[in-house]
Amino acid sequence: MTQADTELTHLLPQLQALECELHLDKTAADLPRLQALLHPDFREIGYSGRSYQREEMLALLIAAGAAPAPSLHQVQARNFQAQLLVPGLVLLNYESAHCDAQGRLHRHSRRSSLWRLGTQGWQMQFHQGTPCADWAAANGSPAE
Repeated sequence: MTQADTELTHLLPQLQALECELHLDKTAADLPRLQALLHPDFREIGYSGRSYQREEMLALLIAAGAAPAPSLHQVQARNFQAQLLVPGLVLLNYESAHCDAQGRLHRHSRRSSLWRLGTQGWQMQFHQGTPCADWAAANGSPAE
């Protein structure tokens, strides 16, 4: 096992937890926490293909988190993989799906995030969500 492999073994759970924290309604309602998680140069290419800059994304997340009935859906994420690109920069890939009130999964996507280590700790610098086949179709098995 290389030093990079050892480092990733320790980083993957930490970055996975930070990534999943961004899926939570309570995080969307917490501007200081969002500012700590999103790098000042943050960019996103969303599920729709639209590009967002940090300030746009902060405004969208805060609006969703402040809604009387939160508009964010529960997100299920799986198959996390991390790749150390250079010291302090990690590519995190995973699959996700939104879960509706009846427990049905929809909006399946493959996601990629770049996490950069800086003076404020790990921050997401880039994120992309790309639509993909639902998990049942991809696995040839019933939906989870």
